[in-house]
Amino acid sequence: MSEIHFAIEQNLDIIAERLGLTGVEIRKINCIKPGGVTGTGEVVDVAGLGECIDRAAAAIDYDVPSIQPEDPNKVRAKAVACGWKAPSMPNNAASSAVIKLNEDGTAHLLVSAQDIGQGSDTVMIQIAAEVLSISPDKITVKTGDTDHTPYEWQTVASRITYSAGRAVIEASEDAKAQLIELAQLKLGIFKRDLELRDGYVVSKIYPDRKVSLGELANGLTMEDGSGIHGPIIGRGAFIPPNVRNADKRQVLANIQLYSGPTAAKRRNRSRQENRTNKST
Repeated sequence: MSEIHFAIEQNLDIIAERLGLTGVEIRKINCIKPGGVTGTGEVVDVAGLGECIDRAAAAIDYDVPSIQPEDPNKVRAKAVACGWKAPSMPNNAASSAVIKLNEDGTAHLLVSAQDIGQGSDTVMIQIAAEVLSISPDKITVKTGDTDHTPYEWQTVASRITYSAGRAVIEASEDAKAQLIELAQLKLGIFKRDLELRDGYVVSKIYPDRKVSLGELANGLTMEDGSGIHGPIIGRGAFIPPNVRNADKRQVLANIQLYSGPTAAKRRNRSRQENRTNKST
C-alpha cells in the first residue's frame, strides 16, 4: 500500500506544480468532504481530512522554507501526503483451512492466505504444529491455487494471523479429535485420558502406552482386517464473531460527545468525579 501511495502522491505534487498550486492547496481541493461520495458510491457523513491537512501544514510551518543542512549532498524539504484506508472489509470476511495427516507422520496444510513477505506461511505452520504437537518441519503448507485450496476472503488488513490462524486452529483441533477417537479404540483408554505429544497419541497416566500419528493417519485397521474411519482430514472455518453494521446515529452521537471544544472539559470533569469517588 505505501509503495502505491508514494507514487500517487509524487504524481499529485507534479500536477500541483504545473497548475501553480501548492501541495496543500491541491489536496484541500480534492480531499473528501462531509457529504462527499467515495469511489464505491458510499456517502461520507463525517470527514475531517481538510482540517487535518490544515493542522499538519501549520504544525510544520509549511509555507516557511526549510533550513538547509551544511552537507551539500543533502536536501531538507517539507511536503504533505494523504492516505485512504478503504473500509471495504465485510462483516463476514471468512477464512478456512484443511489439514491432512500422512502415513509418515507428516501433514499437509491447505490455506489460501498468501505469504507476501509477512511470514504467514511460517505462522500457519507453527499454529498447526502446536495443536498437533509435532515439529513444524513435518508440516508442508500449500497456498496459491484457489482451485484446490479452501476459501480465504483476502490477504489484507493485517487479518491473516487472526482469521486464517483461527481457521487453522479449528482444522488442527478437528484432526486432533479424530486421532484421539481412534487412539481410544486402539489403546483401550478413555479419550479423556489421552493427549497428543511429540507425534504420538499418549496416555496421560501410562506414558509408555501410545500410538503414532502416522499409524492412525489412514484410519484404524482392526485385527480382522476391517477398517474404521479412513484418512484423517481436519476442516476449519472462522468468521470474526459479533461484527455488525455500524449504527451511524450512535457513531455521530459519540463524535459529538467526545470531540469538539467542550470534550476536554467533559474529560476533566470525569477525572475529578473519579478522584472524588475514590477518596470517599
